[in-house]
Amino acid sequence: MKRLLTALMLVFGSASLARAQGEGALPGVLDVLPEPEFYHTGFKVRGDLVAAEPVHRDLRGLPFDLGPGFGFDLQIGYGISPRWSLYAGYVTVSHKNTDQTGRNPDQTFGSNGVTLTGLYRFNIRNRYQPFGSFTLGRYELVNGNGDGRTGWGTALGGGVERWITNRFSVGLEASYRLTIFPQAIVNGRGRSLDPNTRGDVLVVRLSAIRTLVGIR
Repeated sequence: MKRLLTALMLVFGSASLARAQGEGALPGVLDVLPEPEFYHTGFKVRGDLVAAEPVHRDLRGLPFDLGPGFGFDLQIGYGISPRWSLYAGYVTVSHKNTDQTGRNPDQTFGSNGVTLTGLYRFNIRNRYQPFGSFTLGRYELVNGNGDGRTGWGTALGGGVERWITNRFSVGLEASYRLTIFPQAIVNGRGRSLDPNTRGDVLVVRLSAIRTLVGIR
């Protein structure tokens, strides 16, 4: 009797497995995962709306005393793989001088930079794709007369990218940028600073990204 029951279980189990294979009832186990539907690789253009908040005391005191700034960032890039992308860009942000002493009334400072950014995606099959980023840039902080500071900076950030179509996505990113300004700009000429001016800022970006020539 036990042998008969064992044989019947084997027959029904084999039939069920065959039916599951035919109907695709076990995705991820018996089926091959589909290819990603999004064009991650290829040439890209990216535009960001940027909000920046100075957080280091060198930017919150004289001669700057900067408030929050707003601007934009234009970038061109290339998707090396579904997970890795590189971007080169130019960012400009305008900060209002909040100095209450009357020394620099209503003066604005421009924070401009040329950047190189590496971006890594953690989930390439979902429409919502979290990512991390690292940026290296050359920045300057100048007033309307062209006087200010210049130096190098790095930023670490992270956010999420939402794919609208297979070539177009929008993103939200927050990053912390540390910038060291070892040179002052006075009358269009640079001179060394001692000590250096440090310019840490918190940056939030709203991005729109378009893949021009996509390779899946």
